[in-house]
Amino acid sequence: MEYMLERAGEEGKEVYEKAVEIVKRGREVGSLRLTDVRGAEVEVRGKRHVVGVLGGGAQPEKSWSGKILLRIKITAEG
Repeated sequence: MEYMLERAGEEGKEVYEKAVEIVKRGREVGSLRLTDVRGAEVEVRGKRHVVGVLGGGAQPEKSWSGKILLRIKITAEG
């Protein structure tokens, strides 16, 4: 977690604040690892699914407007 927050801080205040929000939510539900998430509800093309997370990661990237974004990829099965 600390490394992710450090990297988010390097990318700017907005990215850092979003990362802190994600970490805070993880602590609220008692999960700080993606693979701890089971029974999460997601919506895909208008339909709701219950999934378990297999893994994922985060990578900073530039948007077409030049903003630095933190792209979070999650692999899940339902």
